[in-house]
Amino acid sequence: MGLDYIFTGFENASPIQWELDESGVAHVALIYDRERLSPNRAVLHWHFQLQGSAGSEVELLIKNFDNIWNGKMGSPIRNGAACAVSEDGENWSVVNGKKTDENFLDLKVTLPSSGTLYVARIEPYRISDHVRLLAEIQGHRDVMIEEVGHTVEGRGIEVVRIGREDAPYRLLLRARAHPWETGGNWVLEGLIREVLENTPNFCLYVMPMCNKDGVAHGGSRFNSMGKDLNRDWDEPADPVLAPENVALEQWLDRMKEKDMLPHLAIDFHNDSSGKIHVSRPDGNYETYLNRMARLEHVLTEHTWFTEGSTGSNFKNAGTFGEGLLMRYDIAACIMELNCNWSAGLSKAPLGADWMLMGQQMRQAFIAYFDDLD
Repeated sequence: MGLDYIFTGFENASPIQWELDESGVAHVALIYDRERLSPNRAVLHWHFQLQGSAGSEVELLIKNFDNIWNGKMGSPIRNGAACAVSEDGENWSVVNGKKTDENFLDLKVTLPSSGTLYVARIEPYRISDHVRLLAEIQGHRDVMIEEVGHTVEGRGIEVVRIGREDAPYRLLLRARAHPWETGGNWVLEGLIREVLENTPNFCLYVMPMCNKDGVAHGGSRFNSMGKDLNRDWDEPADPVLAPENVALEQWLDRMKEKDMLPHLAIDFHNDSSGKIHVSRPDGNYETYLNRMARLEHVLTEHTWFTEGSTGSNFKNAGTFGEGLLMRYDIAACIMELNCNWSAGLSKAPLGADWMLMGQQMRQAFIAYFDDLD
């Protein structure tokens, strides 16, 4: 009775090493992503399948959370972590893990009647889920799917237009710059479906999955060349190191030539705080800050979002938000989605909760753009 094997031979599984100790506890060593020409390293994604005897109680000690960012150590599990578990890989629930003094995540689960259980950081959204969604909406009269570039490893990157191109306002949303952060994909799917059902006052443009290589390999933060796709937006991207960002830049340049740049842009991420990151570069950006305050208000009013935004001294040069503001004069920001706890729902969020937020966002964005009239 107990755990027989930890299996990772499936889509989006994380690279790991593991062993059982004498007491039957499974020690799972995650593999760091590493940034190019930097000491920075990150582990934020885990996704594997436990195989063993039905009904067995399994204890996991998941390790390698000694992340480094900008030369400083930092643990992504300092308050523990909510993990997603599923017998079939489709229907998920939440189990909370506790941080040990050694900076390990101690997680206890019970194997179901099948003897198999998937364990993930947050509910997965895989490339196959992305392909399924595009196939479902392909051919709709208000949808255009345009391949705008390729990843380092040659996977196609799409920008999807939902709605009338001549709508009075344009909204750009991006997800999966960091491959572990699935919340943005769930939000976008909910929003896309809602917009197709009820035409709003804006045209929606989405880049649903920009770091497909990282998603495919079960990575945490960087692309296949070791670049963070939410950095270095203060200058043109390197086409060899970050072709994913070049693809979006070239799309923005084409939209600028047509005088059709987005009026608002949001890059979706996951963390354990859930705030809107509003960067404040030097200079007079009163109009921009007023629009970000308006965005926070409408999201709080129309969705289950409650976490607020960063403080008045927050600066994050080189990120998607500040880069699009400085280079393209687009009101842009980062929106983190709290992966441990939704204060607005009083629960740890799963895919369905983020899809609900996406559905609710349609009305929030309508209200945001109404205020621009």
